[in-house]
Amino acid sequence: MALGKIQTQIVAKLVEWARLTSDQQAEIAARPEDLSGEDLDKLLQDDYKVSPFQLFAAKGRALGLAPFNVAHYKINPTTFERIPQEFCQEHLVLPVGQIGDILLVAFANPFDLAVPSKINEMTGKRVVRLLAREKDIRDKFAKGADRPAGFADVVEQIGQEYAEGEVEFSSEDVSEEYSWPSSL
Repeated sequence: MALGKIQTQIVAKLVEWARLTSDQQAEIAARPEDLSGEDLDKLLQDDYKVSPFQLFAAKGRALGLAPFNVAHYKINPTTFERIPQEFCQEHLVLPVGQIGDILLVAFANPFDLAVPSKINEMTGKRVVRLLAREKDIRDKFAKGADRPAGFADVVEQIGQEYAEGEVEFSSEDVSEEYSWPSSL
């Protein structure tokens, strides 16, 4: 048997979506060598011209998980409020949302079932797993710079810029009276 159960489901989903023909499916299944997940990805993309997005969507369907495009997700100041960033980097997960008592978490490795349990213990929230590409999660952690500045960060930066030439005001410098221009 050249293809594993999930690999067979991925290929079947691509046939269902008319990205592969039944003949191509039989050809892939008849290969004598066992294919790793990376080998199957390479074969489908290089030889059968399946796009990375189509392959990603087929994997999500085969695994029963919704695919989540982490590449378009913007990390914000609340991203790591409930799950520490170090934990996320170690386990290649990214919290992407919360709905009530449910956390939406993008996983690069959907087969590690211990991680959702750990997140549940950590947060007390139910975890809904989404499928994400490992490369996209790694890129998000490597960038870190696309993280928007919070209000406190901006105020601190402004304070640093203007702290050098501080000017003191006295009560004589400030007037509560204002005269409106006569043109109004």
